[in-house]
Amino acid sequence: MNQTPPQPPRGTYLAAMTGIGALGAFVASGMAGAMGGDSRTITLAGATVLIATCATLFPGILMLRGGAQTWGMLVLAASVARMLVVLGLGAYFDETRELIRQAYWLGSVVGAAVVLAGETTLAIKILSRLEREREALTSRDPSGQVNA
Repeated sequence: MNQTPPQPPRGTYLAAMTGIGALGAFVASGMAGAMGGDSRTITLAGATVLIATCATLFPGILMLRGGAQTWGMLVLAASVARMLVVLGLGAYFDETRELIRQAYWLGSVVGAAVVLAGETTLAIKILSRLEREREALTSRDPSGQVNA
């Protein structure tokens, strides 16, 4: 019996990661403000995390065959890409903008860590559910009966 592996819920992932990204940007701005950042520093810290979160959306946009394993690797790659974008934007803003460095960097890193924690939790929940679905499919014989 040739069954396709369960696919991740792309819409759910996109919606959740959009919210997690917004939360991360809010935390980045809040942390930059709490560290004494001016309005420019606060805005740039939040914008850095929000822009970097766009890389995290690719696993929900791309349609891949291969099920959970392929999707899990794509989530990992998107996470690495997000961190590289945070570092790249940070280096760019640090060199080209007047900002309070410590407030900006701490805000950006803490905001990115919030996104990482949310993304990891979401991915684990989705991958666990996909594994349960895969096991349910493989525990049935071709007649549809559940094997004990």
